Amino acid sequence: MKELNLVLLGAPGSGKGTLAAKLGAKFGIPHISTGDLVREEISRKTPLGKQVEETVKSGGLVDDCVVKALLLKRLCRADAKKGFILDGFPRNLDQAESLAVYVDETKKRLNAVLYLKVPKKEIIKRISGRRQCSECGAVYNIYSNPPKKEKKCDRCGGRLYRRKDDSPKIVESRWKAYIYNTQPLIDYYKKKRLLLEVDMLGSVEENFLKALKALEGIK
Repeated sequence: MKELNLVLLGAPGSGKGTLAAKLGAKFGIPHISTGDLVREEISRKTPLGKQVEETVKSGGLVDDCVVKALLLKRLCRADAKKGFILDGFPRNLDQAESLAVYVDETKKRLNAVLYLKVPKKEIIKRISGRRQCSECGAVYNIYSNPPKKEKKCDRCGGRLYRRKDDSPKIVESRWKAYIYNTQPLIDYYKKKRLLLEVDMLGSVEENFLKALKALEGIK
């Protein structure tokens, strides 16, 4: 396959980032997280970053226009020519239509949408255990994917911390927004025959193998 373009759908904590990174390494295409794009703007203290910082801290969703602009800019980079894995986009039908327009205008095609299924109880446990490196951004989980040394990144030795938007109160807010927005997307991609469901209750490696199995039949 010359080009592979994927979308990952799943609740916060469903394992989108971890799975996307492994799939990206497997197929040689970039994992593009809209959450990471927004956080990069915030960390760089750009005017846009300052504008959306309070929204992110409160657990709200960044405006669609902002997210779409950041994503389209990222997709223009050379490393996305052979494909991409989108994590966090689309999050509603308007964004799904925008992606469809982009794919059509650039003469690409969306190969599949992986829907990562995890119960709410498990999601809350996973998010409460999630830790991120303050230096390189690597993500760990103290329950399922712990670092070799407590509070230290395996890659660079940086300090691990829990993001503010991973607190229980904000997680609950994000879950409600996810449920509200995701069902229409599931129906939308089912009608397009692009949706592939992946049970994400196994280990990181087991989930990866299940995703690869789901992708075997795509064209």
